[in-house]
Amino acid sequence: MKSQISVEFLLLVAILIFIVSATFLASGSFQTNVFEEKVYSSALERCRQISSEINIAVKIGDGYRRKFYLEEALYGNLDYSIEIRNYTVSIKWNEKSVSCSILTESVNGGVKKGWNLIQNVGGEVYVN
Repeated sequence: MKSQISVEFLLLVAILIFIVSATFLASGSFQTNVFEEKVYSSALERCRQISSEINIAVKIGDGYRRKFYLEEALYGNLDYSIEIRNYTVSIKWNEKSVSCSILTESVNGGVKKGWNLIQNVGGEVYVN
């Protein structure tokens, strides 16, 4: 009788350990997905901010001048790079990227992390 109770107890403990392990595995995967989604949202926000600044400069035309600030890192302190060419702004990080369209093929100068000065001089957009 005692041995049967011991076997049942050990079986119950094994099942509980399995359930707890499965829960930790599932929550770890979920946390990774949430982090990746937040990084993507942060990159998309930067991309839209840059494209909006450029598009406003193009639409308003000659004489437009404005300063804007870009965060130094994406969500979770991830480094990123900015590329502007062929009517597109691209934000790249960890072999991933997001792109936004702009109204001009090229921009003179380059957008950097931190403070940027954007202006339209004679119909040409200049940054920094």
